[in-house]
Amino acid sequence: MGYAWSVLGSATPQVLATWQQRNPGKVLELHRIDQRLAGLPNGSVDAAIVRDVGDTEPGLHRALVQREPRLVALHKDHHLANRRSLNLSLLTTETVVINTVSGTTTPTLWANFAHQPQTIDVTNTDDWLMAIASRKGIGVTGIATQDFYSAPDVMFLPLEDAPPITVELLWREPAHPDVDGFISAIRDTLNSTS
Repeated sequence: MGYAWSVLGSATPQVLATWQQRNPGKVLELHRIDQRLAGLPNGSVDAAIVRDVGDTEPGLHRALVQREPRLVALHKDHHLANRRSLNLSLLTTETVVINTVSGTTTPTLWANFAHQPQTIDVTNTDDWLMAIASRKGIGVTGIATQDFYSAPDVMFLPLEDAPPITVELLWREPAHPDVDGFISAIRDTLNSTS
């Protein structure tokens, strides 16, 4: 199973435990692959957890897993850090760190605003987080990032007016025989925790 970052956030351990209980003796391996489709196109994995990939190449199948609210990641001393939540207009004068390889944030989030934020490009989640921790900019991400990653002095605040991130499981036909079971484990776990 491929993923680019955060897998399924805080639900990941329970999803894996549920799948393992239902499939004793089978091994499910997770592989972090810093690509938009997490290794699926080149056959490195049989299926992948992906975020906001939009249209994909023909032959890929998908199942919606969840929609994640977006958060803003920022240094704890940032001038916006004392707020309870933020909105996109407040970020137009900021520098936004963008993971161009596997991230979900692009300047199109601000397409309806007269002013667009400046951006800094990075190529993976670790560099994204380090840029924020070192005060080079702020970031916009899904809630699973907060669950899976931390850095000294980085905090997360809700982003009220941004569309949620679509989290999906993608696979090729013929599907691995365990794809349906994994989808079921994901949905059952997420439904029991919501």
